[in-house]
Amino acid sequence: MQRRELFSATAFAGVAGAAFPDDTSLAQASDRSIGEVARADDGLTAEIHSQQVFPELNAIRESQKTFLRTTGKYPDFIEVGMNVWYALYDWHVRWKQPITLGRDASGHYTLSLTQTAVVMRPEQTLNFIGPPFDNK
Repeated sequence: MQRRELFSATAFAGVAGAAFPDDTSLAQASDRSIGEVARADDGLTAEIHSQQVFPELNAIRESQKTFLRTTGKYPDFIEVGMNVWYALYDWHVRWKQPITLGRDASGHYTLSLTQTAVVMRPEQTLNFIGPPFDNK
């Protein structure tokens, strides 16, 4: 141990001894600090996990997965209502994903999601999700 370390350790022990008169107080303070750190860690873990869940995409992804299982490829199109389309758009904005907007042959707005054009159908109910289909 070098001289500087010895003096630093002695000074710290003196301050700690004045703040916590016995070892029991020091142990209790340490236990409280560990508990606070553990709670903060649990909160951060929950926040990170909640950010990896994308409820806006669940219904569309389920349709895509069903189509993929039956045909071996992603669908070319899925028609959705306005609420679903805007939730998908907001998801792109929130997660800073590239937004590929377009229009189909009939003039409806489209938004690309995993090689599928999601088509907004404003005449349908707000939460409508139609069956996926190919361009054929």
